[in-house]
Amino acid sequence: MMAGRSWIVGGGEVGRRLLGPGLLLAALLSSRATAAYAQAPANVAPGCGPGDASFDVQDGKSGGQETGPPAGKAVVYIIGYFNSAATKATPTIRVGMDGAWIGATRHNSYVREEIETGTHHYCAQWQSRLKSLSSQTSLYNFVADPGRVYYLRAAAHSDAGVGGITFPYLALEPVSEDEGRLLLSESVPAVSTAK
Repeated sequence: MMAGRSWIVGGGEVGRRLLGPGLLLAALLSSRATAAYAQAPANVAPGCGPGDASFDVQDGKSGGQETGPPAGKAVVYIIGYFNSAATKATPTIRVGMDGAWIGATRHNSYVREEIETGTHHYCAQWQSRLKSLSSQTSLYNFVADPGRVYYLRAAAHSDAGVGGITFPYLALEPVSEDEGRLLLSESVPAVSTAK
């Protein structure tokens, strides 16, 4: 079982331009309690890389077989997932490990990383020109054991809010081996290059 911690950080102001004054007040009052609970100090994001990094992401070739870790190491798959029937957007999510960016995903793509055993800190951060999105960060950490394969889902969700307006948010979360393999079977490798 993978024991770890997950944090969702950021979010910024909610729908200032999209909501009228009455709806904005209701949205802010209902979201402030959640935002205050979910936020963590900026210095607790050890998984993220530099804030000014940006990636281009292309889909790699599908059909590759999942491979296990080399001797004495572990493997982690970070799988990009976007859950919204309202749009065909494919957000780019930067993926960091232990203070450096290791790549980025888009809808239905993944990053595979061979890792040393021990504690690792992961970061998922929305890459967007919109500050309300790019300030969203989700963190997760765990202790990797040799010979194990781990699966993390970097999920960009979009839920209906007050007045039917959608509010996107990001979550980096562990998934079971079965779910991870299913997500991989529906995904392609992400080929990300720094801009």
